[in-house]
Amino acid sequence: VNESSRDEVIRSLVQLIEADQEVRHRLRTSEAILRGAIKDIEEGVDFATAIQSAQAAENRQSVDDALSALELARHEVRLVVTTAGLGEGMTIADLARAWGISRRLAARLAKEVRGGD
Repeated sequence: VNESSRDEVIRSLVQLIEADQEVRHRLRTSEAILRGAIKDIEEGVDFATAIQSAQAAENRQSVDDALSALELARHEVRLVVTTAGLGEGMTIADLARAWGISRRLAARLAKEVRGGD
């Protein structure tokens, strides 16, 4: 694998780590918000007020956005590593075993990096 392929894999992995960190942050924030809502409900606050004070819609969207970004980062890593692996002579079966995915999915990734749909 050439140096630019290694750099691309490293860049992609760093982005995946950052996406992982963002998801953890959003989930911790969500947990704190939901625990506050539980406390409010236990103290007799009506549901509408508890949900509104928990900013349920914004909280849900924030978590959803972070999860979507994580999925995109995971896919990008798979594509970059597939490109690098194929460049090193790995087979579709090798890639499938390495990722713990089906050969069918590995073949789709290979097709995608080769310019197919």
